[in-house]
Amino acid sequence: MRRMCGLMLGNGKRAVMQCAIVDDAMRGDSKRMSAVHKGEADQLPSLMERSGKTFDVLNARVLSGFVHLCLARGGDPIALLADVGICVQEGDQPVSAITYRQFMQLLSNAATVLNCPDFGMCLAFEQAGTELYGPLGSVMRHSRTFGAALNYVTRHSSIHSGAARISKFVSANARDIAFSHEIMVGAFEEQVQAIEYVLLAGHLGARALTSGKVKGRTALFRHQAISPLAVYHRYFRCEVEFDRQINGLIFSPTD
Repeated sequence: MRRMCGLMLGNGKRAVMQCAIVDDAMRGDSKRMSAVHKGEADQLPSLMERSGKTFDVLNARVLSGFVHLCLARGGDPIALLADVGICVQEGDQPVSAITYRQFMQLLSNAATVLNCPDFGMCLAFEQAGTELYGPLGSVMRHSRTFGAALNYVTRHSSIHSGAARISKFVSANARDIAFSHEIMVGAFEEQVQAIEYVLLAGHLGARALTSGKVKGRTALFRHQAISPLAVYHRYFRCEVEFDRQINGLIFSPTD
């Protein structure tokens, strides 16, 4: 039963496709899909944190370009980093590892202080390239197809961070594949800047890793737009939809 159909958009074909993707995911793994429902995702951190305090460690390469971007916007990057407990080493370089919570709060604070609602996307655009992905990027570059690379990332998402869950959903007609990225720490409202960063970084990374041959067809966000739609289109250069059931990107199975 397609319980998600009440959230379909007016565009019939796309709406059916979106619904079919979620429907397939629910049939294949209803427990996993329930984790991305608004309200329910916030219940996961307390369960996951029981397994250890460092599960949400994130490689500090995600901060590449942060200092330059803040300075260009007239901000104080060192103060912003310090406010979330991120130490700065010699040469104004952040430490080698941070937590997902720190990263989320940092982006949220920067967006507010600098009056830059698209700060997360600005940072992802500043970093555009493949170096951001570290070991996963190396595996993806040497995969037979981009689809195979994404399948590997889905199976080994904990390499990126234990606080992130990457899932694959296939539409009923197998014409579209959605890869979702859900952050399993913090409240839903606190994740917005980080989610916009993550999806744009993945979108641009797909282009970089495939020399422009592959890119997401549609970007899906669970939250409502916090910037004008034209801003999202300028960054993603594809369709962007909000208030969806997952945060993710839709690709073609031929990619």
